[in-house]
This record gives sequence, structure tokens and C-alpha cells, in this order.
Amino acid sequence: MAVDVLRKPQDVAKTFTPSLLKDIATMNMAFTFGFSGAACNVALWAHQSILSQQSSLAALISKLSNVESGPSAPEAVSGVKTTHVTEYSFEAYCALVRYLYTSEIKLEIDLNDFAVGCPPVKPFSASCKKLPSVDGLFAPAALPSSSKVPVRGLERNTTWYELFEVANCYNVQDLREYCRNRIVESITDENAIQILFDFAYKYDDMKETLLEFVAKNMDKLFGQGKDPFEVYKDHPERYPLLVRALQLKFKTLA
Repeated sequence: MAVDVLRKPQDVAKTFTPSLLKDIATMNMAFTFGFSGAACNVALWAHQSILSQQSSLAALISKLSNVESGPSAPEAVSGVKTTHVTEYSFEAYCALVRYLYTSEIKLEIDLNDFAVGCPPVKPFSASCKKLPSVDGLFAPAALPSSSKVPVRGLERNTTWYELFEVANCYNVQDLREYCRNRIVESITDENAIQILFDFAYKYDDMKETLLEFVAKNMDKLFGQGKDPFEVYKDHPERYPLLVRALQLKFKTLA
């Protein structure tokens, strides 16, 4: 299983042992997710102190109110906080948390590596209690995938796109840049237009990179009467993106 390590010299002192990723007895922050195949929300647990080294996460945590701790968090753990996530995938958050703890980047998510259990909110759903668990942690096989990437046993995948979006959301700039570079490396004549309209248009730097690629390869992409933009005729950004691509094309010809 491939593991990328993104670690600068000054970050070494901030890198924690992977075993902390499952140390639910000391965790006091829960990201909760809804799963279509599960009868209750599921919590990905972490430590506020470790997450708070990232300023945007520290700001998020400071705004959250404490909740009454439940079966996933021992009574000895005080100040438990939770936030419900709807915009991004559970798998992408696992990858983000791993990175914040270890500086390692893995798109393959093995749930045995993480503290996944009940959300820390009372009263608990009876159906939540029925999910197989050991010491407050859910059995990984009991959870369906929230990502668009297929599940393989206990392993689930996220993507560079999903991880980029979460890193962008929390302003984890080095991780964002790493994901950006991996996405750029994957651009081809066959997928450039799709990446532009499905993903890159939302982010200025990614959008410009894709448009530069389109402008450079316009003769090939639009050759023989083809119009790859036609598929996206109802996309709100179709016209502005086409105009910008033409501007970049004419600039190279000047």
C-alpha cells in the first residue's frame, strides 16, 4: 500500500505516533457523518489538541459547545465537542486526520487505523447501539462507504480531488498543494475538459492551470469540428471558461 510522506524539517516535532489515531480513551473531538446504509450517524474521533495545531481547525473547535460525553468517550474525558459533516466524505476526513497526526498521505483508508464509533450525543439511537462494536469502536465491516470510490473489504479509498477539497476547506496549504500537484500530473487530453467543469472551475489556481492546458492543446481538443464544451452547455461557467481559454490561446499566438 503506497504511503506518501509530506514532512518539512520543522514539522518533525509535531508528528505523532499512528497509535494515537485509535486512542479513543483520550479523544475529545468527533466529526459525525451520515451513512445511507447505517441507521445512525457515525463519529470519527480525534484529539482537539492535535487538530488545533491547524489554525482553521482551532477556530472551528473554539466555536463549538461541549456536549455530554457518551459510550464512545469515557467520563474522564471532558470538554467533548462534535461537528456534523455533510459536504465532504468520511474517507477524505480520515485521510486528513491521518495527515495531521503523522504527515503521511494515504488514499487507501483502513478503518482499523482509526477511532470510529458512536456520536457523543445523548440520547443515543437504539439502532446505533446495534452496530457491532468493541470498546466503543464500531467494527469496520459494519460501515458502508460515504465516498464515491468503491469499498474493498475494510479498505476504502478517497481521491486526490476529495482530499484537495477538505485540505482547501481547512486551509491545510501544504497538503492542498500536494494534492493539487497530483491532480495536475493526471491531466490528459481525454480528461482535461471533465476535470475543468466538474472540479477545477471552483478553484482559481486549478481553473487557470486547466485552462492553460486547454489553450495549449486546443487544436487537438477542438479538432475535426469537435466542441468538447458542448457537453457542458448548461454549465453556468461554460461561457466564461471558453472565453478565458480563447484569451490564453490568442496570447500564445501573439
